Amino acid sequence: MKKTILITSGNGQAECELVVMEILYRLKREAGKSRIVTIILEKVVGSHPESARSIIVELDGQGVEPFLNTWLGTVQWRGQSKCRPNHKRKNWFVGVFLLADEKRLGALRDSDLTITTKKSSGPGGQQVNKTESCVRITHKPTGIFVEVQSERSQHMNRKLAKIKLIMQLDDLDQKQMQSNRKDVWKQHYQLERGNPVRVI
Repeated sequence: MKKTILITSGNGQAECELVVMEILYRLKREAGKSRIVTIILEKVVGSHPESARSIIVELDGQGVEPFLNTWLGTVQWRGQSKCRPNHKRKNWFVGVFLLADEKRLGALRDSDLTITTKKSSGPGGQQVNKTESCVRITHKPTGIFVEVQSERSQHMNRKLAKIKLIMQLDDLDQKQMQSNRKDVWKQHYQLERGNPVRVI
């Protein structure tokens, strides 16, 4: 079974970009012990040698799901900064997220989407505002919209925005299914003990 994940430093500092690579090495080592094959599909280089802002990794093999359950979410790395040795902070955080597969991404019809870009804002100094890397996607049939600016690459932010949109649409579908189940269950209480429309 194949699964694809994103390891990202988000808007974290250079130390977090180094941790992304550290997480990649450890994940690959543990995956190898479980006979799970890992392939790097995409990498956005970081601000220092041997660092990465984000990496997309495909994992293939038996037991992928339980293996990933021990990784998905926020991963904390404890250690002295390799960029600033005198820095007091010793806790650094990166995210590991499960991505929708390419078939799911392809299922989003372009005609249903409004995609706009703008310059990113927030932490990052002048680097943030040089290009229109922030991507906002609106799903016209539902009005749901997402906005992503965590990566410097507009291409990557566009992909992540589509992934977030799929997750929100899935969540909407789940809520709708639960609502439908409740409506069906309510029918049990509307049974009238008399006045039958048919006697058999």
